[in-house]
Amino acid sequence: VPNPERHTTRSNSGCVAKGACLMALVIIQARTNSSRLPGKVLLPIAGLPLVVLAARRAANAGANVIVATSNEPTDDVLAKVLADAGIQCFRGSLENTLDRMVGAFTGYDDDTLVFRLTADNVFPDGTLLKEMEEDFLAKGLSYLCCNGEQSGLPYGMSAELMRAGHLREANHNVTSQHDREHVTPYIRRTHGETYFQRYKS
Repeated sequence: VPNPERHTTRSNSGCVAKGACLMALVIIQARTNSSRLPGKVLLPIAGLPLVVLAARRAANAGANVIVATSNEPTDDVLAKVLADAGIQCFRGSLENTLDRMVGAFTGYDDDTLVFRLTADNVFPDGTLLKEMEEDFLAKGLSYLCCNGEQSGLPYGMSAELMRAGHLREANHNVTSQHDREHVTPYIRRTHGETYFQRYKS
């Protein structure tokens, strides 16, 4: 989807067998004004900024990945790091995270599957996302969450999967700052929530 604020990259290195590529779009939330550890998404791990590592891991099964950051000057360096790494970047509201998420997939239809990840969480990779996508489709779900212990995985293995149309519905209907900041509460209240439990013993 052409957009002057995006820089396109997509990895298909993990797509060996037919149907192995993720169909879903992955949106990674990122900002540099964290109050507890400012700039944490730019801190290096093995020489890679955290946000770049998170995006590359999420893309390693062929998913289209977009990092959604703010249009504030505080995130200019982040946007440049992403551009230099060839990673798509969308810039929107800092405070209205839900609206920023929705803006990032402008042009995609309502049935598009959308993962929500955060840039300070490098653990989810294409394999986990593919397993979640398969579970979501097989069960005909509206919302699926992988959340560490509740999914039988270590703390930090967090990812959410839903449809673009439900995120647009939420953006149109919610009024509270809590719902706009945390993105998915409206969807969970309205359409139900299911936890990914493939690894739950």
